[in-house]
Amino acid sequence: VRGAIYVLTSLVIGRLSDLTGRLFMCTLMHVAGLIGSLIGFLAVRNSVSIAMLYIAFVFFGFFEGCLGTQVFAIIGFVYPTRSDVGVAAYSFIRALIAGIFYLIATYLSIDAHFIIFEVMCFVALLCLYVLHYCVHPLDVKAQKKRAEAAAQKAAPTAQKPLLLATSAAPSATITPAKSPEPLERSMSPPLPAHVELRDVRPTTEA
Repeated sequence: VRGAIYVLTSLVIGRLSDLTGRLFMCTLMHVAGLIGSLIGFLAVRNSVSIAMLYIAFVFFGFFEGCLGTQVFAIIGFVYPTRSDVGVAAYSFIRALIAGIFYLIATYLSIDAHFIIFEVMCFVALLCLYVLHYCVHPLDVKAQKKRAEAAAQKAAPTAQKPLLLATSAAPSATITPAKSPEPLERSMSPPLPAHVELRDVRPTTEA
């Protein structure tokens, strides 16, 4: 049951995350892991019917199917040029933690297993929200929304000085400069139309 749900989830989870957003699917993944661990814990501790274990396997299959695809998708999106380093670091940390818990699992009770898993799920979900809202969005849709919000926020700030300048002098107009008139024309008064100009010169009598 767990393997079948894992395969089915891996096939459709990529398309679902594109439609609903990667953060939503990661949140749903961790909620499924928490519910599955709680059901499995109650089933093992109280020795109830095996049907509850199968229900827990369904939730765990969905959790692992999401985890196997979303982690690598997030690494490839956040680090597009250095995704190989991110995948190597994730694989190393995952193998290290698995090895540590393999050695100490026999010394831990079922209550300790449940508490450790629940705490790690909460911490991982908190880290995803910090990454999405404070560092880098987890998908293209969220990145476009953040860019549009930043552009709308910056647009009124850029237009504010222009609005202040126009409101300070609303009636100011620019008129072209007139060419200066000749000096003689500007100093001499205009003559009537019937007056003729004659050459008046002083004459000397013989």
